[in-house]
Amino acid sequence: MIRGLSRCLQYRSGLSERFVRNHWSNPSSSQTTTTATAKPAEESQDIDFKTSFQKLLPSDKFRSKFSESETERLEHVIKQVELYCYMARKVPTRMSDEDWQEVLDQRSVFERVCKLEFFAVRQRRQERDEMTKEGRFKEWLAEQNAIYQAGGMGYGPEMYELVSNPMRRKQPVFK
Repeated sequence: MIRGLSRCLQYRSGLSERFVRNHWSNPSSSQTTTTATAKPAEESQDIDFKTSFQKLLPSDKFRSKFSESETERLEHVIKQVELYCYMARKVPTRMSDEDWQEVLDQRSVFERVCKLEFFAVRQRRQERDEMTKEGRFKEWLAEQNAIYQAGGMGYGPEMYELVSNPMRRKQPVFK
């Protein structure tokens, strides 16, 4: 399981297998330092990882739908997802039961890694879109309010409203 997952992550991240073997087999080549001040930071990262991973777990209702053999497979996939979340750069922040079903439907580890990356990218895109939409709308509304306060034609809530002719599409263009 670990070998397959690490190969998928190497392939997806663009690292060569030789680089990973050399880097992991030679601990002196890593540039991490183990000091007394670094240890509490590592412990806090482990706590953050555990709490963030708890948000990804499937619900009890979803788990109760499976038989005993399917539950073993689900636990195996959960362990793969946990390992993926620990090693990967793109990790989803939440997963619904439907997302878990999609992950379970994937046949290989590589397909599961691709699906988890897709979930992470989709969530980041949705969050970014929500932030930009809210920010742009608030900026536009502030501009319109300033125009309205200055005595101009500002459009928006509690200001002027643009009402178009609902019959304009029904009127013939050429007579």
